[in-house]
Amino acid sequence: RKESILNRVLPAANEMPNIKIKLIHDGKELGADIRLKGDRLVHFIDKEKSSYKLELDKNQYLFGIKKFSLQKPRIRNYVHEWIFHEISKKEGIIKIKYDFINLKINGDNKGLYVFEEGFGKELIERNKRRNGPIFSLDEDVYVLDDNPVFEIYNKNYWQKPENNLIANIASQKLHDFFDNKLHVEEVFDLNKWAAYFAVVDLTSNYHGSHLKSVKFYYNPLNGLFEPIPFDGHRHKPNYHKYNLNYDNRILIDIVQNPVGDEISAFTWLRKFFYKDKKLNNSFYNLYASYLSKISKKDYINKFLKDNLDQIEKINSHIYADYFFYDNIRNYGIGLYYFLLSDFEHQAENIRNKLKSKNRIQLLKINEREYLFKNFYKNYNQLIAKTLLCNKDATEFRIDLNRNINNFTDTSLYLIDKNTNGIKCSSLALYDKLNQKTFFLKVDHLNSFYLYRNFKKKFSKNFRDYFDENGKNLTLKNDSIEVNTNIYIPEGYNVIIKSGQKLFLTNKAFIISNSPWNIGSKEGTVIISGKKGDLGGGILIGDTNQISNIENVEFSNLAGYHLDKDSEFIILGSINFHQTKVKIKNVSFKNIFSEDAINIFRSEFNIDNAKYLNISSDAIDIDFSNGNIQQAKFLNVKNDAIDFSGSDATVKNVYFNNINDKIISAGEDSRIKINQIKGVNSYAGIISKDGSKVYSKNINFDGVKIPFAAYQKKNEYNYPLLETKNYKLENFLIKSVQDTTANIKSDDETLVMNSKQIISLMYERNLFLLQ
Repeated sequence: RKESILNRVLPAANEMPNIKIKLIHDGKELGADIRLKGDRLVHFIDKEKSSYKLELDKNQYLFGIKKFSLQKPRIRNYVHEWIFHEISKKEGIIKIKYDFINLKINGDNKGLYVFEEGFGKELIERNKRRNGPIFSLDEDVYVLDDNPVFEIYNKNYWQKPENNLIANIASQKLHDFFDNKLHVEEVFDLNKWAAYFAVVDLTSNYHGSHLKSVKFYYNPLNGLFEPIPFDGHRHKPNYHKYNLNYDNRILIDIVQNPVGDEISAFTWLRKFFYKDKKLNNSFYNLYASYLSKISKKDYINKFLKDNLDQIEKINSHIYADYFFYDNIRNYGIGLYYFLLSDFEHQAENIRNKLKSKNRIQLLKINEREYLFKNFYKNYNQLIAKTLLCNKDATEFRIDLNRNINNFTDTSLYLIDKNTNGIKCSSLALYDKLNQKTFFLKVDHLNSFYLYRNFKKKFSKNFRDYFDENGKNLTLKNDSIEVNTNIYIPEGYNVIIKSGQKLFLTNKAFIISNSPWNIGSKEGTVIISGKKGDLGGGILIGDTNQISNIENVEFSNLAGYHLDKDSEFIILGSINFHQTKVKIKNVSFKNIFSEDAINIFRSEFNIDNAKYLNISSDAIDIDFSNGNIQQAKFLNVKNDAIDFSGSDATVKNVYFNNINDKIISAGEDSRIKINQIKGVNSYAGIISKDGSKVYSKNINFDGVKIPFAAYQKKNEYNYPLLETKNYKLENFLIKSVQDTTANIKSDDETLVMNSKQIISLMYERNLFLLQ
């Protein structure tokens, strides 16, 4: 132990000394070998709380088990690991014995310990399987998750001539899978793995889905691997109404967008969820079905009814023994405490993800093609059943019965149909998980969103204004005027250098499917119309590459010009659609469009921006994620910042003379606000329609209604607005909410019915405050 503490790691298992001991339980004496175990310092740094690996002598068993570990409950995050195993068992997944015991060594009471079963024949047969080899990642060999080295448990048994054939076949299957020679369905029992991943989500035991944690049992009857849950170690913080950083992601979210250490730890799971770089819909649907099953209220209530007494009993022993917090990498500061609300919150989180969302769109591309678009993730299983159409005043249905893709657009084709003169109004969708049918109207207004006519008409214009150098497009001159619409296709990089000027006149508008890099730390870039001849603006969209915009002045822009031939609606002067953008040190002045800047389904970062004399909304952000900091908003006719369905932070921002709302959050937005000041404005921070807004360090002076929360659209859940450490001066009323909403502040809140609050906020009937 002393040597390992100096090295901060134990030797490899085969280099560890085994000590002969006598083990006594219920008066029965057994012989065993014991050694220290563990890959973290916490396992062995404290002699009184060390972790041990034991193997009983030949033909001796304890609880029917030959190999097991003894460790403090802290090592696996206390009762969370027990719950993880119990729900796994409930779903027919192999379950190790994981129980709480009292341990004495040489007569000294070491307190509460966990008995954790090892991996052998007894485990497999107790779980009603045919004995087969069990594999684990060999952590003593440094490898990446996409090229792992595995070791086999009970090596001596599986090396015997009568057993090694099946062990070799199983081992080869694993290697062929990770070498991309076999597909996931050829190697794994997908029902068992889908159930396991759902259990991981429900219990938040994501460490258990790491390749180094879960064990692989090879079932010799079907030739497929099943999971053996192990080392789940829930390391999410406790859910609490004041915990602003609670992670509501589930496995599919993490696999799609891993961050930090997740990139390596969860890479191997992409092999389940993706096939040929596309979502593996068959496996995903299995996973979603299990998520739906185990997150239901009846399932949760039944599990708690059967197990809550045991959970409370275990916790009483934990609290009486040793209960310092352990979060895998950090431990010692803070206390463990069990919240039933963690369990219930995660179940509700999963249920909410699986609900049918209205944030979807059905577009008509042409007479034979419709496009189903998701503006939020479609976690549930949807089937496009029938199109409701009419021809010559006669109504009829067109059967489709087509599965909708979960996270990508789905094209719906009318095959062998006489579509001349047909007008289709809506699509009947069946939600398999929630077993209900709902209808989605065809969005004729935006149906030619692909800019097809625009592309055809203006696709050659960009070469009149830009020089083409390989894939880079640069302005022909340092100052150039564009007086006609331009379309820039994908595959380019548009560069506007510091000090250059781009004038848009005659309401000229640029649509680009290539990213833009505008300006730098040097001189200022001008992108502007003229006072008597306004420009249109720019839309950058449908590109995964990031656009960088720095030191730019935008002014005298009016947005996209709508006329009888307009194919689509673009609301902002500067727009970003399904892309990524960084904006730094920019200004918007004298903007006459619906939004000065509109960000839709994109990732964004806005740093040090100024908005002055904006005729409508300054920033409109829809279904996007990002940050706004160090900004100023002066003289804005409508909302300064308007969020819909977005996840964002707002920090260090100043507002003056905002004619409507300073910050408005709607349609299930999640917004964190810190250190803002607002002066002489109508409304301050608004949360509506299922949104959750957390604000602190707020200073409002002359804001008539500083805080409000209400439900405007009944299809959403109730909103939450939490505010801390605020200073309010010269207001009419501090906060107002309807009967569905929840405002958490230190002051009394005026509660109004929904009609009154809508009239107050939108019609400005201030007499209602009386």
